Amino acid sequence: AGNLLATGTVGADGTFTVSLDPAVKDGSSLQVTLTDAAGNTSPAASVASPDLVGPAQPTDLALADGVTFTGRGEPGATVQVRDAAGTVIGTGTVGADGAFSITLSPAQANGQALDVRLVDGAGNTSAPLQFDAPDITPPEAVTNVLVGPGGTVIGGRGEPGATVEVRDASGTLLGSAVVTANGTFLVNLDPAVQPGEQLSLVQTDPSGNASPAVDYEVPLTPALESPANLAVNADGTVLTGTAPAGSRVEVRDASGALVGSAIANADGSFSIDLNPAQANGELLDVVAIADGVSSLPAQVTAPDITAPAAPAELAVSADGTVVTGRAEPGSTVRILAADGTELGSAVVGATGVFSITLNPAQVDGEVLQATATD
Repeated sequence: AGNLLATGTVGADGTFTVSLDPAVKDGSSLQVTLTDAAGNTSPAASVASPDLVGPAQPTDLALADGVTFTGRGEPGATVQVRDAAGTVIGTGTVGADGAFSITLSPAQANGQALDVRLVDGAGNTSAPLQFDAPDITPPEAVTNVLVGPGGTVIGGRGEPGATVEVRDASGTLLGSAVVTANGTFLVNLDPAVQPGEQLSLVQTDPSGNASPAVDYEVPLTPALESPANLAVNADGTVLTGTAPAGSRVEVRDASGALVGSAIANADGSFSIDLNPAQANGELLDVVAIADGVSSLPAQVTAPDITAPAAPAELAVSADGTVVTGRAEPGSTVRILAADGTELGSAVVGATGVFSITLNPAQVDGEVLQATATD
């Protein structure tokens, strides 16, 4: 722009060093002239500054039908879109007009959290940006429907976060509940339902998408009493509780995988070895089964005594101002200097990605420590 940034004098050996303040590190071109004692000025020479600055985060992001991802960013930069597992699901280049349009594969149409970044020609990366895909996908129908003893509670499996509504044959709402993080729900019914009564169950996700209705007839045979007095030991290896005598008690994790089972003793007590151990705050489902009849699931939360894995994919920006990486979602990542001084911290988002601004910047080969705390 013609603004004077700095001046200096050529030494007797014909060399000069000029300090630039503020530093010029955006890849721009500088003009350098010499002026002698008589005031004569040389033609300008040109020198390119190093590009140490990452692009700004992309803007105007939009996703159509879960496939076509558009936005704006630094012309010529590469757009990278990753899913929550860190897998690249789309890439492209920002056009000369600053716009981009890329195709995501597989489609992201169920509220997924996406990690979006721009990478310029010098390899500098923008701070990660979380973009939540629109949820246009209806949940599946609820499954494993079961009415508890007395007809006062109904349970089953659904999409975590969705709301299950239970209605009678006339369409009257009898109760509703939100599906828990491990995919199970329990709905209190008012009034209680009777054997042979026809019910309809629909789950609706937070975006308003509704599942197909499930028609359910209350069976003549009542469900077993659910396990009770549940407790997981301190290291997450054993579950104890009570259940109907002689029933088989099964414990399942959030994915529905069986992690332990046992037969309840004559006094109803049971002790189940959990494999693998459940020691990271997992929500467990516990059911009792006898003569082909199951109970509604009872839930218990395992202790969280498991430290997060160390942060991974760590990178420091070229100008030493930002650290990025991946860690356990919801954990707090702290960046420490060699003497233990905290240089910055951030809470990890749903994508597992974090971006932390360092204060002060680290530009002298310093060794930094990154920790994650759940």
